[in-house]
Amino acid sequence: MPALFKICDENILEGLCRLNNVKELMPPYYSKYFLIVDDNKYQTALDELIKPTFKNSGISIIRKSELSVAALN
Repeated sequence: MPALFKICDENILEGLCRLNNVKELMPPYYSKYFLIVDDNKYQTALDELIKPTFKNSGISIIRKSELSVAALN
């Protein structure tokens, strides 16, 4: 189950747009798409993700701190 992720340090909307554009242009090879954001931008990312442009994108938002915990397990 291949996945694609983008680490977004600054502009959440730009990160979502780029990831969504890649998803739309790629053949349906990747099954999961993740935007990785700083913990303090997590709620902003969730707020953007529910907008009509991204609502059905299938993109998941992950906090950077969750990656650190996942890497240790």
